[in-house]
Amino acid sequence: IADKAIAEKTFTDSLNHMFDSLLQLRQEELIARDRTHGLSSEERRELWTLNQELARK
Repeated sequence: IADKAIAEKTFTDSLNHMFDSLLQLRQEELIARDRTHGLSSEERRELWTLNQELARK
């Protein structure tokens, strides 16, 4: 049972790490786009939301 709990914790941690990495990648893409082309209002809202979510971590 301990091995199962460890495996579940490892799996959950891995998924959380991948999700955070995707958020950071999208944040970087939007920042780069803002510097080169500017962002639409929808993209600005998305970037704001990403910034808020990543600040909590």
